Amino acid sequence: MSGWIKLHRKIKENPIFANSDMFKLWALCLIKATHKEHDQLVGNQMVKLLPGEFLTGRHELASEFNEGVKPSEKVSSSTVWRYIRNFEKWQMLNIKSGNKFSVISITNWSEYQQSEQQVNSNCTANEQQVNTNKNVKNDKNVKNNNKRLVFDEKQMQLAELLWKHVQVNAPDMKKPNLDKWANTIRLMMERDGRTGKDIQEMILWSTKHEFWYKNILSADKLRKQYARLAVQKTEEERKEWRNGNQQSYGQSFRENTGKASGKVSPIFGGRVGRLRKKG
Repeated sequence: MSGWIKLHRKIKENPIFANSDMFKLWALCLIKATHKEHDQLVGNQMVKLLPGEFLTGRHELASEFNEGVKPSEKVSSSTVWRYIRNFEKWQMLNIKSGNKFSVISITNWSEYQQSEQQVNSNCTANEQQVNTNKNVKNDKNVKNNNKRLVFDEKQMQLAELLWKHVQVNAPDMKKPNLDKWANTIRLMMERDGRTGKDIQEMILWSTKHEFWYKNILSADKLRKQYARLAVQKTEEERKEWRNGNQQSYGQSFRENTGKASGKVSPIFGGRVGRLRKKG
């Protein structure tokens, strides 16, 4: 068995994520499911399997589940099958049982697995090899318009906040794809370890800074320069502190603005002031 499967982040919201045996069994079901329609011979019977389906039996599935497991830690076939029945009850899969075997169908297979497989099946052999070796969750996929962008409301709000300030600094700039910006901010939080509040403060600081305001014009640029920005921001804040300027950034930002172009609401708390117009 070769190839790969996709695992959506929403799996964390499923109760099985907290049960290691159930999570392992679900992963096994995804791995066993066929990616393309084909006929499978079982004894003297030919069975047609559609994408997202696989043939199994209670003892066969338990045997695969317990492969390589210490005898004392093995899960009984009745427990494994009870988990499968729970998956069916939770509408994660369907079971068609017969006298000798069962056909299990993964629910919503095409939504989470098949679409990209179908695209890849039309590629040349070389393209297929490249696609197989790619990490489907790396940053390059974020740049591909055909990939699904994932982000939450707070990340979109941060993207919108950045765009509001960029608009002031570069009024002739074409409106970007804010979904991509929100996804980049998600990567900053999940992969780079930035907090939402820190990103919010960095957006406000960098878009106001005498040098950085004309350089930070996108979420990608903010992410790329974040470490350098953080060092410079800390240094300048220390200098201000030593010089006796102990105002909070939010106060300084608000008081130093000229004519405001609209009040900005805080996303992660704090006082963020108003947008200023350049010139």
